[in-house]
Amino acid sequence: MKNRRTPGSPPATVASSSSSPRQQRRAVACPDRRRVAGVPRSRPALTQSLMPEGLGRACLAVPQRSGRMATSVIMMELLGRGAHSNPRRGCNILELASVLAGERWDSCPQSVHPALAAAAGMVNDLMSDDRRRLLTPLAPWLPGTNTPDPRVWPAVADVCIRAGLASSSGLDQPGLLAGRDTARNWLAAASLPRDERHREFWAGCRDRCWARRAIRSALLTVAASASQCDADAVLCEALVDCINKCRQLAGEQAVDPRLPLVHCPQHMAVQSRVMWSSGCDWMEVGYQLVPLRPGARFYDSGSACKR
Repeated sequence: MKNRRTPGSPPATVASSSSSPRQQRRAVACPDRRRVAGVPRSRPALTQSLMPEGLGRACLAVPQRSGRMATSVIMMELLGRGAHSNPRRGCNILELASVLAGERWDSCPQSVHPALAAAAGMVNDLMSDDRRRLLTPLAPWLPGTNTPDPRVWPAVADVCIRAGLASSSGLDQPGLLAGRDTARNWLAAASLPRDERHREFWAGCRDRCWARRAIRSALLTVAASASQCDADAVLCEALVDCINKCRQLAGEQAVDPRLPLVHCPQHMAVQSRVMWSSGCDWMEVGYQLVPLRPGARFYDSGSACKR
């Protein structure tokens, strides 16, 4: 029986004699999907529009749109306690450091050493709301400290414990003194050549957990043993000492970027941007600093568009 087709329809492809009756019926019923039996359908080749120049892997096509993501400027409030989901809700010192470093929005930037991030996060949360902006000039000095040097963990812990000893009462002295001895022994062992180091003094998971607890306990002692104004000054100074200790271990000079409270900004203009995620095949939304131009749209924290 011959195959019939309506006028205007494409002619059906005659299947190979070795094809099964089911494949022959499929070739007749679906002429748009016709193919030679036994030959797999080839996949479409990757177009050059999806391949960035100099990049030898598949990429995601990012649609260009002219909405809020492309044109709006966000006025980010400085600084707040805890983590924030986006700049419209504010930021802490670590999230500000991630913006300054060009990373994705995160309270644990990859360019900041975890020990220094633990100290900076605790200082940010323990300072009062009125004087937390004193930490804003310190944020640019946090990125670039994430080095594999094993001395950073005990050095930062020792700085925080010394700040706690200077502000503690008699009840907290024994625990802080024991922690200081442990940190100094760890620092001395980590300063030895690689062949002479003891295995237990490497910055393993147990040692890092102890350092985090020591940093937290010492800074909580500082915040609880003095008035709020004095505690803010000691906490800010302790964070500056931690930054300078990391710079000293890296062979760089000490800095003192602190500014008076009246010179610390209250808001900062940022704009969203699309960036590659490190070690991944997808793109994420990051933020970058932009100068606020006259008449530009901006979003104040917790409110809708005003200009």
